[in-house]
Amino acid sequence: MTEQCCASCNSDARDNTPQISDGTSVVQGGYVSEYHVSRMDCPSEEGVIRMALDSVEPKVTLEFDTPNRIVRIFHGDNADVIEERMHSVGLGATLEITSPVDSDAIAQAHEEGWQTNVKNPPKTT
Repeated sequence: MTEQCCASCNSDARDNTPQISDGTSVVQGGYVSEYHVSRMDCPSEEGVIRMALDSVEPKVTLEFDTPNRIVRIFHGDNADVIEERMHSVGLGATLEITSPVDSDAIAQAHEEGWQTNVKNPPKTT
């Protein structure tokens, strides 16, 4: 990873911490898809991904682990739309895995946030 991001924001890519974005309508359970995004190294790229997924219904919950270039997307039965949007942003997104997840894991993500729990995220079922 580069020390400075490639965008004009000049953020120090190593200082970015994982972030979670609220997607309140995905509390009934569903899936978590993990993407490796090879060209995501600063908040500018996170913003592009957020905008690309903003209109997806049902809403999704996003978790960014920028230093490791990982995005976890909690979603309903709309993985095809999400994958299409992730590829459309042009940041080299590759789907690593999609797993079922229960509503307790999603609620735990919202309660605890993953800023401090990235290495041990809530278990999926």
